[in-house]
Amino acid sequence: MNPDVSEIIEVLQSLQEEIPRNLQQKVTNTIKLLQTSVEFSLTKNRVLNELEELSEENSLESYTRTQLLNVVSLLEEL
Repeated sequence: MNPDVSEIIEVLQSLQEEIPRNLQQKVTNTIKLLQTSVEFSLTKNRVLNELEELSEENSLESYTRTQLLNVVSLLEEL
């Protein structure tokens, strides 16, 4: 696994504790996608979509939203 992907997974795992319970499953699914990625380009696009949808949730705090958008930026650079 790419070290950058490992870093992204770590950030998502730490954020998972800070988000509302109803959104935690989305983050868990995103982490699983990154861990079991067969073809990274397809997985990357799917994960980006998931994270962007998640960042639009009204129930997120601004700090958490910013962290998610930072993860999106990291993924886009890969």
